[in-house]
Amino acid sequence: MEVPGVTSEYPADIKPILDAIADHAAVVCESQDARIFLVDGNSLWCVAGSGEALFPRDPIQPLTRALVEGRAVLDRTVVHIEDMATVPEREFPESHKYHWRHGYRTMVAAPLMREDHAVGVILLRRSVVRPFDPTHIELVEAFADQAAVAIESFRLSTELRARDAQLKEALEQQTATAKILHIISASPTDIQPVMDAVAESAARLCDSRDAIIRRVDGKTMRLVAHFGTMPVTPSPGLPLAHKTFMGRAIRERKTIHIHDIQDPRVREEYPDSLFLQRAVAGYRTALVAPLLHEDTAIGVIIVRRPDVRPFSENQIKLLETFAVQAAIAIENVRLFNEIQEQRRQLEEQNTRLRVEIEAHNQSKRTIECLVDEMRSRHDVIEILGESPKVRNLLEHVEQVARTDSTVLIQGETGTGKELIAVAIHTRSNRVDHPFIKINCAALPRELVESELFGHERGAFTGATQQRRGRFELADGGTLFLDEVGELPLETQPKLLRVLQKQEFERVGATRPIRTDVRLIAATNRNLEQQVSAGAFRADLYYRLNVFPLVLPPLRERRDDIPRLIRHFLERAARKLGKPLADVSPEFLEQAMAYDWPGNVRELENFVERCAILAKSPVLESVAPLETRYTTVATKAAVAQPSSKSLEDVERSYILHVLEQTRWAIEGERGAARILGLNPSTLRSRLRKLGLRKSL
Repeated sequence: MEVPGVTSEYPADIKPILDAIADHAAVVCESQDARIFLVDGNSLWCVAGSGEALFPRDPIQPLTRALVEGRAVLDRTVVHIEDMATVPEREFPESHKYHWRHGYRTMVAAPLMREDHAVGVILLRRSVVRPFDPTHIELVEAFADQAAVAIESFRLSTELRARDAQLKEALEQQTATAKILHIISASPTDIQPVMDAVAESAARLCDSRDAIIRRVDGKTMRLVAHFGTMPVTPSPGLPLAHKTFMGRAIRERKTIHIHDIQDPRVREEYPDSLFLQRAVAGYRTALVAPLLHEDTAIGVIIVRRPDVRPFSENQIKLLETFAVQAAIAIENVRLFNEIQEQRRQLEEQNTRLRVEIEAHNQSKRTIECLVDEMRSRHDVIEILGESPKVRNLLEHVEQVARTDSTVLIQGETGTGKELIAVAIHTRSNRVDHPFIKINCAALPRELVESELFGHERGAFTGATQQRRGRFELADGGTLFLDEVGELPLETQPKLLRVLQKQEFERVGATRPIRTDVRLIAATNRNLEQQVSAGAFRADLYYRLNVFPLVLPPLRERRDDIPRLIRHFLERAARKLGKPLADVSPEFLEQAMAYDWPGNVRELENFVERCAILAKSPVLESVAPLETRYTTVATKAAVAQPSSKSLEDVERSYILHVLEQTRWAIEGERGAARILGLNPSTLRSRLRKLGLRKSL
């Protein structure tokens, strides 16, 4: 990791300040020496120190976690080594080389923080084994803050001095044209300061007595700005006549140069101008330049002299430059006002749309959560099974449901992890509060934190509104993290913080939010192997693994298969509107022999597929079960169909269940419950099949 370099920003005259801080730190904290390092790329530069070094002082050290001071910088935290001799060399190999082998045993390092990154570190060492007490550590942090403030203050003052020098040089080199451009850029909405500045600069640099700017306003020329001592026509608007200086400049879109206003030829060529200006005496020479925008004249700028002294070519070009600047300023103000009005309208429209969209999204999320919760409450009845492993699992569910402990549900895909999570929630004291679920594998990596913790408006591109995360939605209830093994490594520390402190921060926020959430996680991965491979944090795994539940695969509880088949058959019959009543003996035999790698989910889908293809009330098997994942027993069953009748299969299976329950028919563990039958219906079947309990 490369930390932004800073040493090049600070001249050597900051060293006395840092030396004083180091001296004071060494004395107050009772250490043999104190050293201050600054970060420069991938190195640490020792820029100040105090005390007697027990080895030659090396001003450059590598920025690495193998050094105590390096780890303090990279982790941005205080590192305290009570006795370097007890620390394995592999933990701090460079510190063993630089410190312990030269006699130092106890040390503490605190980073010098500037904003959100460390610019350096202060290191205090002792040659005896005497750990720094909490007061000394707090003092070390205070000295680190002092050094960081001193460095930042010195950097800012250096930058200010450099900027002052640059500004002074720029001001000395700035021309009048650059000054006008600056004024135009600084006054996007107020045109008057720009026009006044243009008139003043034009009069001064064109060596004229005054300057006038007039703007076309319909059929008149409106006075915009005037600078100078010569009189100007008091009327703010003059008629836009063709036989005037201004009229010709606008009509021909070129600069008009009047060498002598009293020349008879001029009087003859511009009679209207002379007539209108009879009351305005005192000027002899004039220069009129049009203000052009896209080949359209929108006004004029005029400079005048009281003597007969023609303007030079450079002055004409300069006035034309001022005319361009004035035209740009006028057009900018017009466009700016139009854009501001359009922006205002768009902002009003966007505000309405954002409010509507956010209200829609909030309603959608609320509806989705309610639908999920309703489905979850309904699905809880579908945890079927009476095998010993299922009974043991449900006992554990009952035990842990009454607590707020974190539960980690593990099992193969399709074993019903979500149903177990819902069962825990519905049996807990949080049953009246939300049950929020999220599939970590279905979220893009860049949106995981936003989904879990929410975000503030403007936190990232597209974050137009504040959004509550799943932890806020689940407050007071249960949050179910499915496929938690897919959670990105960078998000795992934040989840760990919620588990430890019951608080989190939205993306883009600085204020923590307290939450009361019971967390249930599920995965079909081996998290212990992921921890060993570095793909999952060990501390988070131990936090999640407070109460582990391992769901047995369907092949390990085959006794539950008949009951599950009948349950799924009833559901498929209702869904498809078919009169499906039972299954064939071959179907049961094949189902009992199959390993079901997809577990209960695969069984449910298979039953539905057979129900779709069924041509009679009795369900028969279909080819896919014979061709995929077929066991030897299944192949034998398909190759040699059973000679037993359906009644024989039913008698054998009911007898098997009765023997398991010791002929208990009613009750939670009775045969009727396992078979999914009413107790009176089961007794009728027993009489029909001639089954009796032997004495």
